[in-house]
Amino acid sequence: MIHPVVDIDRWMQRYPLDADWARLDEQGAMDFLYQMPSDVFSPRDLALTEQFRAAAGGSGALGPGVPVDVLLPALGEPPRPEVSKVGGVPYRARAPWPTDAAGRSLVFLAQLCLADSRGTLPTLGPDDLHGDVLLIFYEDDDEMIWDETSGSPLHFEWQPLGIPEAALMRAEDVPARCSPWTPTYFELHRSTEHAGATSVRHRQFEIEVHGAYWASKIGGRPVWQQDEREADGLGRYFASLHSINPAEDEYPFPNVPKPGWGRLPYDQGFLMLGDVGTLYLFAKGGGRVGWLMQCG
Repeated sequence: MIHPVVDIDRWMQRYPLDADWARLDEQGAMDFLYQMPSDVFSPRDLALTEQFRAAAGGSGALGPGVPVDVLLPALGEPPRPEVSKVGGVPYRARAPWPTDAAGRSLVFLAQLCLADSRGTLPTLGPDDLHGDVLLIFYEDDDEMIWDETSGSPLHFEWQPLGIPEAALMRAEDVPARCSPWTPTYFELHRSTEHAGATSVRHRQFEIEVHGAYWASKIGGRPVWQQDEREADGLGRYFASLHSINPAEDEYPFPNVPKPGWGRLPYDQGFLMLGDVGTLYLFAKGGGRVGWLMQCG
């Protein structure tokens, strides 16, 4: 396994759903506060999501499922350079930095390592995925609403595993302003996603439990923020990169017990696509990647 694995048992023990409900009961909280987390930004979000699913009857109650690797963000550079991440130093051999058609340096957005997740992508083969690590760059443009015909164009590079450490790009090889996002890497949580939804009852409240994760992920099903028809003709969906916005008093990331920035992370430079948007990626064959960004 290349990615660190989420210690889901640890987080469910730290954030038990029953205790959350008891606290809300004591406060006389409104029904909307009992809802399942809509986004998975933090360990608490993921822990409560898994407990909601279990309380509703587990994956069997949500209908047919497909495998997914949910990506939970952690702060900083990863323990291995090929791990999926946002910002920082891309996993590539030292070579000229990629440029656009005008010769301007591209901006590094993120990388997704698919090597651990081949089982979540059973319909994609070597013609679709021309490597193990997909690097995502964009042109230096203020417009962050992307699709294939408007906004800041995306550029993709496929990289293989096994690049010798001595040959890898270093922080000093990254041009100024070409990696602006605060580095975050991803721990992996394997699960299933479902097209359906169900509900769980607590006291007088009927709480919806949805079968897909609004999160960064590899495989599974896209969770559309807007009309799914915008993706027509873009290829076969294989991954999502979701904004990073953990508003927590403790453990906004698995490796940050107490956030030095306070509860709200808005000035910390974490990935934000539009208004908490999602970038969807699609295989078009021949190693080509289709993309679409949507936000609420």
